[in-house]
Amino acid sequence: MGQIREDIKEFILREFLPGENPHALTDSTPLITEGISHRIADMKVHLEAARLLTYRAAWRLNQTRRVSLDASIAKLFVSEALVKTALSTVQIFGGYGYLADNEVERTLRDSVASTIYSGTSEMQRNIIARWLGL
Repeated sequence: MGQIREDIKEFILREFLPGENPHALTDSTPLITEGISHRIADMKVHLEAARLLTYRAAWRLNQTRRVSLDASIAKLFVSEALVKTALSTVQIFGGYGYLADNEVERTLRDSVASTIYSGTSEMQRNIIARWLGL
């Protein structure tokens, strides 16, 4: 479940970051604006934060076996960040991002579904609130 989200986020970043993708947007591409580069930077921040939260939950599981709070925080953050990242990707691609047979559109659809099938975001918030004594 978490790996699926990581794969989707990696795909989104791979579409934009220079390197292996010859069509990736770069600073030399005239289409890059400050607004787009900020969105891409936010995507990278979300990816790294999701990775760290997931590692922390795994470490806690290995150390104490009391992982409920950390797992809920990680699941909530990853699924919500994935939706934000996918929405930003669709906005960057513009009308092309909405086409039904497009990988970007499918990623957005899958990201929204991830807030439901992995334990709804509301359920994760309930677990976190309970751990906080609220």
